[in-house]
Amino acid sequence: MEKGESRTRDEFPRGARIPKRREITGLQQRGKKIFSKGFLVCYRIEPGSESRMAVTVSKKVHKRAVVRNRIKRRVREIFRRLRRELPPGTAMVIIARGSAVECSFAECEAQILRSLASHGLIKR
Repeated sequence: MEKGESRTRDEFPRGARIPKRREITGLQQRGKKIFSKGFLVCYRIEPGSESRMAVTVSKKVHKRAVVRNRIKRRVREIFRRLRRELPPGTAMVIIARGSAVECSFAECEAQILRSLASHGLIKR
């Protein structure tokens, strides 16, 4: 990006993140859960706010940080692309499971989109 050039609308701003551990654990405990092969999606709709997300990939998934970070980047990119399709106020935590390591970007995206569509959060 060159100096003076504006960013696109599909970015992942700070307001779209869930930074606090307390909020993440609250969503995991009290949110609705959607299970897929590689991911667990915990979500809750909080009217009056924008859609937000956090990603969790534990060391149980893979011991190497490089692999865990790759999964996080993929999930953030998927969220960035579909953020506008989610109902306003959707707060979600996406937890990677062991089989997410072998997934390509397209497979990860398909799993997450299928999960969200099955609960009516997006139309696909």
